[in-house]
Amino acid sequence: MTSDDSATNPPRGKPWTPAENAAAIEAYFWMLDQDQHRRQFNKAAKYRELESSAIPGRNVKSIERKMQNVSAVLQRHGIDWVEGLAPLANVQTDLVIAVEEALAARGMIDGEEHRQ
Repeated sequence: MTSDDSATNPPRGKPWTPAENAAAIEAYFWMLDQDQHRRQFNKAAKYRELESSAIPGRNVKSIERKMQNVSAVLQRHGIDWVEGLAPLANVQTDLVIAVEEALAARGMIDGEEHRQ
């Protein structure tokens, strides 16, 4: 892997970048909207779309686990998560902050609630 490749294809185990988190969170909230409105969608297809575009350095399983981390943040706030994406226990602080900012921007939590 060249140094140019590392920006688009991070090595395994490397922390997610803010841009990768943002893409995952945006996709998660799209799926949540579909779920809440009882519209059919395919989670695996969404993961593959992310893997081939916004998050090319992560595999589908990694993306799915990140989605479950987002579910964990929603659970902490008593918000229903996407069906089939059960919350995972270990969530990175950067992701918690980013998800809580997204929740606040959508009016789903108080803007100050995520700072506690």
